[in-house]
Amino acid sequence: MDYKFTRGDSFTLPAQYATVDYSTCPPTITGINITGAAIYFTCKRYKNDPDSAALFQLTVGHGITIAAGTNGFFTVIVPQADTQSLPVDIPYPFDCVIEPVAGGRQTVLSGTLTLKQNTTDS
Repeated sequence: MDYKFTRGDSFTLPAQYATVDYSTCPPTITGINITGAAIYFTCKRYKNDPDSAALFQLTVGHGITIAAGTNGFFTVIVPQADTQSLPVDIPYPFDCVIEPVAGGRQTVLSGTLTLKQNTTDS
């Protein structure tokens, strides 16, 4: 998934960790319980940069909120402070990883964030 938003703005991304059964019509979406899970949203300049060089990383309680854990709903909010000094028109790779309490690890979102120039603060 690729997203564009204005540099210096907060960016909100609601998401659900779920399974989809395509054998039904319409498909059945069943949320996966993420109560107590660790969730990481990491944005880098280059995909192969080490995590220590990330432009920013958000976690539960620091940019990520588990809204309805039993149904897999969570929200990522990229604060304006994390993007206001980044150059515009560059696709920054990101991913979002969930580590459930029961164990395992799943990348649930990945793509790029591209910042647009804002007019007000130029």
